[in-house]
Amino acid sequence: MKNAPFYLFVPVAALVASSVAALADDTTPSSQTPITDVRGQSVRDRARPGYDAVGIRAGSFMILPKVDVSETYNDNIYATETNTESDFITAVSPSIRIQSLWSRHALGLEAGLSKYWYGSNSTEDRLDWNVGAHGRLDVLRDTNITGDVSYQQAHEDRGSANSPTSAAEPVEYDLFSSSVGLFQRFNRVTARLTGG
Repeated sequence: MKNAPFYLFVPVAALVASSVAALADDTTPSSQTPITDVRGQSVRDRARPGYDAVGIRAGSFMILPKVDVSETYNDNIYATETNTESDFITAVSPSIRIQSLWSRHALGLEAGLSKYWYGSNSTEDRLDWNVGAHGRLDVLRDTNITGDVSYQQAHEDRGSANSPTSAAEPVEYDLFSSSVGLFQRFNRVTARLTGG
């Protein structure tokens, strides 16, 4: 298994830690945010003050840091039929999302890491990471162009449907994706054309 760029883990983790520390000073509870109806806004896009992350405001951008930590027990980490090996796996996944607060147009950036530590089988330790950006250009009141681009380095776990059974180690892969779309509203009817 090739070595993952561990140097990427440090800046994202530091940024998330500093953002969480600043969060205590610069935010108010999201439950105090009033709910307003926006004509044409879908339920999925509507604000949910009780559940939405509060975030940290930085000028005309909102910064949303997050850290997920999990502990997993796997009784067959090599996905073999005989001579099974069990282990505890600790996963730490810091991520950050930055979203514009502009009245017209939109820009969003995101980055994340997932570091996995095996308790007794350190040769299985791995690091996945991803970066991405998305945006919206408001051409007219009812017309906009959207686009996104992302890149990630990840792996397929042994035993997953996409992993070959003869793989000696988890299969690493790089994935680049991008798309461009056109959105048009015609009174109560909307149309979207997307290519990726």
